[in-house]
This record gives sequence, structure tokens and C-alpha cells, in this order.
Amino acid sequence: MSDLKSKISSLKERLLDPFNVNELEREFEELLELMRRSDPSEIREIKDDFEEIRELLFRNLEIISGGLKPLLERGKGGLFSRRV
Repeated sequence: MSDLKSKISSLKERLLDPFNVNELEREFEELLELMRRSDPSEIREIKDDFEEIRELLFRNLEIISGGLKPLLERGKGGLFSRRV
């Protein structure tokens, strides 16, 4: 397995847990560097995997932002509600 494919595989595995964000930016920088050094044919091979990573990222953002929404909404029973 090439370095690019193994990096894609490890990123997909990490993104299954939406709260596993430690050094995620560094992982994507490494992926970008590998993509710069790869042949265009190899990049075409990982297109579907890259699309899965994109979908997982959007899913994780929805999970995280959805978890914070009740805390931030005023008057809806959240943290800043004025119920007495």
C-alpha cells in the first residue's frame, strides 16, 4: 500500500470518532504533502476515499455543532435559559 493510501485509510479511521481532533490539522497537512508528491493517476485512485473523508468531516461538524446548540440557545432550556 502506498503512503498516500495508508494516510487516507488512517484519516478515515480517525474521523469515525467525531471528537478525535488531536493533531488533525497536522494529519491533513501531511496528506496534502503526499498528494503534491503523488502521480495524478494515484490521486484519481483515491478520489472516492477522499469523498468519504469529506462526508465524515461534515458529519462530525454537524455532530459537534448540534451538541453545542442546546447550550447556546437562550430560552430553550439550554445553559442560558432564564427559567426559574
